[in-house]
Amino acid sequence: MASREQRDVPDLLSDLPLGRNNGGQAKLKQTKTGPVSKPVKPVAMASAPNSAQSSQGRTADKASPSSVSGQQLLPQRPKPVSASASTTSKKTQVVTGKKEEDSELTFKELLEISMEDNAQRVFDLDLRQKQLKGIPFALKEFKRLKILDLSSNSISEISNLFDNKELKELKLYDNMITSICLLESQRDLSSLQLQYNQIAKIGSGLAPLKKLNSLKLNNNELRTMEVKELAPMSQLTFLDVSFNQLKDISAVVCLPHLEELRADNNLLESLPDFSRCRKLRDLHASHNLLSSLASLRTAPNLEELDLSHNRLAELPAPLDLKLQRLTSLSLSDNRLAEFGWLPNACSNVYTLDMSNNGPVEMDERLAAALGRLGNLFELSFTNCLTPVAAVQKLLPNLDYFNGFTLHRPSTPSGAGGHGGGGAPPPMRPMSAASAVTARQVENQLRSLESRMVSMEEQTEQAFLHLRSRLGQKLAPAPNPTSPTASLQQDANDEALAGDGAPLTGRASSRRDRLRDALEFGRQSRAL
Repeated sequence: MASREQRDVPDLLSDLPLGRNNGGQAKLKQTKTGPVSKPVKPVAMASAPNSAQSSQGRTADKASPSSVSGQQLLPQRPKPVSASASTTSKKTQVVTGKKEEDSELTFKELLEISMEDNAQRVFDLDLRQKQLKGIPFALKEFKRLKILDLSSNSISEISNLFDNKELKELKLYDNMITSICLLESQRDLSSLQLQYNQIAKIGSGLAPLKKLNSLKLNNNELRTMEVKELAPMSQLTFLDVSFNQLKDISAVVCLPHLEELRADNNLLESLPDFSRCRKLRDLHASHNLLSSLASLRTAPNLEELDLSHNRLAELPAPLDLKLQRLTSLSLSDNRLAEFGWLPNACSNVYTLDMSNNGPVEMDERLAAALGRLGNLFELSFTNCLTPVAAVQKLLPNLDYFNGFTLHRPSTPSGAGGHGGGGAPPPMRPMSAASAVTARQVENQLRSLESRMVSMEEQTEQAFLHLRSRLGQKLAPAPNPTSPTASLQQDANDEALAGDGAPLTGRASSRRDRLRDALEFGRQSRAL
């Protein structure tokens, strides 16, 4: 029976840093050579039992374990690292940016995660929430990776991706990355997600990514954004820099293919000239310090615009704003008191939100202006002092008002307007944007269904054509309950014999039919 001192040894060692073997996992090997002698003087810290030898590239600041063989447990000085080992370690750090022992997943473990037995067949690797402190060094063996997810870890720098040259999508969000670097090999990268990190400056780390289409840098610590940092990514179509500390986003003018820009929750006081961003469709700049809409004259192709929670107040009277393609506009939580300019600026808008701009009466003048928006079917105006019934009379074509479906008198179908055969439900089932999306999904489902029917017809025709070319048809199996079953079986046996050769029995005839069926299958696959 083990003594009390032996039972206490693992407790003393539980908080000590253990050595790591070549596989990256700590091992503890206790030696059973007898009871451990009780130390005469109290020992502040004891070293771990003997473990496997560390790799050659181990740094000198990690203490090597000592052995336990019945002697008093004493701390042991770290062994000096040879010059060759130090040189190798430094070279590895320069090339990859991270030493191998800091990578916590081995090649074998990565294969197990990918559920493959060959690294060359791994195209998508999910390493989310693996408690990684660095990018695994063993990723160099996965040269055909297309999608790599390293999100929600504790990675502090981008490294060990030199050999992953075929990456298309890289997810590094929710980490501790402070700078963008070592992406020279990812020239085919199309999507990069770096949100929820600690990046303070973009720098030149994105210069090699000339094929990048989508970039997410939201929820970082960006203060500036320069043209030379974004100019190499000329193919960028989506950029998200929201939840930063940017005061100027004029650098986006060097992105001619930009379609969607998200710059919410920053410190913007004005918007840049978008004359070079002719493809810009969606602009989100809510929760900023904007006080003017003048720069929007250079973005005539906008379809969705969100300028809520800003400082928009009195707009100049001759507002030369032509956003004829705009379908969704949000101006809530500003200081606007006049909306007569809306019909001339955005006459085709579908959804309009102008809530919390001060108490406003829905008088005939404002109703006339909103009535000129012929496509408007959803209006959010929570600070309106006019009753809903009065709004319904002033805007008879409106479908939704402040989240409610307006009750219109039922009209016969085909009589014009939006009315149907009965009263609509009291609450709208979904938002206007969702309704538009639902229509698109419904159209896509109908198109897909028609394609499936057409594919079935084509497959059936191809099968019939194949059977006609082969000129063969398998004989149907006889019904064993029929009184003529045995006679039909004998007839089939004679037909299969062909040349009059005698058959040995019913089992033999069945084997012959099976052989013919297999031959028919092989001929079908060959064709």
